Amino acid sequence: LYCVDAASGETIWSHYTEGPIRLAPTLAHGNVYFGSDDGHAYCLRASDGAEVWKMRVGPKDDRLLSRGEMISRWPVRTGVLVDGETAYFGAGVFPHEMVFLCAVNAKDGTIVWRNETISQQNAGRNDLSPQGYTLCSEANFFVPSGRSLPVAISKQTGEIVFQEQYSWRTDAGGVVGGTKALLGDGQVYAGGPHHFLAMDQQTGDVGESWINGRQMVLADDLAYIMTGEKIICVNRSEHSAASQEKQKWFLKARSFRSDPEKLAEARKKMDEYAEVGIVWEFASDFDDVLIATGNLVIAGGMNQVVALDRSNGQKVWEQTVTGNVRGLAVSNGLLTVSTDEGHIYAFSKAAQAQQVVQH
Repeated sequence: LYCVDAASGETIWSHYTEGPIRLAPTLAHGNVYFGSDDGHAYCLRASDGAEVWKMRVGPKDDRLLSRGEMISRWPVRTGVLVDGETAYFGAGVFPHEMVFLCAVNAKDGTIVWRNETISQQNAGRNDLSPQGYTLCSEANFFVPSGRSLPVAISKQTGEIVFQEQYSWRTDAGGVVGGTKALLGDGQVYAGGPHHFLAMDQQTGDVGESWINGRQMVLADDLAYIMTGEKIICVNRSEHSAASQEKQKWFLKARSFRSDPEKLAEARKKMDEYAEVGIVWEFASDFDDVLIATGNLVIAGGMNQVVALDRSNGQKVWEQTVTGNVRGLAVSNGLLTVSTDEGHIYAFSKAAQAQQVVQH
C-alpha cells in the first residue's frame, strides 16, 4: 500500500503485506483501513503508515497457491467499511471451507461480533463468497458475493437478514450477481454482467427496477449508466417504473417464442420502455468505471478517460492513458486514474484536465 503526495506523486510511505491488496483503502479516524489476500485486515495511521492494529480473520495461517502467488485460505477481499466507531469486513472465498464476517472497534480492532457459522448452514451449501466493496444502511451491512446476490447482515448481531436467489429466467430477468452493488432509493442495486436488479434494503423483495447497464452511478434524481454501447442519463423514477413494464414484456416474450408476430410485438414494447426517462445519451463502448462529480460524469475505458457535462452529456474533455482504466477518484479538484497496466495518473483543472503527475 502506497501513500503518495497528491501534487507530485512522490511516495510518503509504503506498507508491505504478504498478499495482494485488491480494493482501495478506507480513510476514517485519521487511519487507513484495508484488507489483504494474506488473510489480514489492517489499520494504519494515515500520517506515517504506522500499524494501529492488524487482525487475522481465519482460524490459522493456512496458505495456498492462487495465480502464481501464495495467499491465505481466507483472504480479505471485501475491503474494510467504517461506519461510525465500527469497521466491517469479510474473509474467505470458498464457501465449503468457511467464510467469515466481522465487526470490530475501528480504533483498536477489538471484536464486536464475528459470524463464522455461515458456511455451516444448509450442509455447507451457502454460496456466500464475500468479495467487493461492502455497503451499509442504518440497520444492515451488505456483502457482495462472487457470483450471487448481495447478502444483508444485521449490523447489530452479524446474523443474516436476507439472502435471496432470484431466478434469472423469471424474477431477475437475466444473470445477476457479483461484486458490484450500490444503495439508493431504499433499494440494493445488485449488478450483473448486463443489468442491475433492485431489491428492497429491508426485506430483499425484488421488483423496483431492472435497469440495463454494466456500471451505474446515482446522483440527485438521476442515474448515469454505462451500457457498453453508450453512456446515458436517466430520470431514475421514470426509468425504474418503465423497467418494470419492460420486464413484464420480457417474460411475455419468453412465452411467445413460437408466435413470431407476438414475439415481435413484445420486443418492440421492450425497446419502447427501455427509452422512457432518458435525458441524454453519449455514444461510448466504455464499460469499466464511471463516477459523477458536482458538474461532470467521468468515464474510463481502454486507454482513455472522458468527462461529460452532467446536464447535457456534451464532452468537456478527454485524456489518453496507458491501459484499461480500473479506478477513478476526485478530491480537492484532483482527478486520479488507475489502470490495469500499473499506472496512476493525476489530473487537475477539470475543465482542461491538465496532467499533473504519472506514478
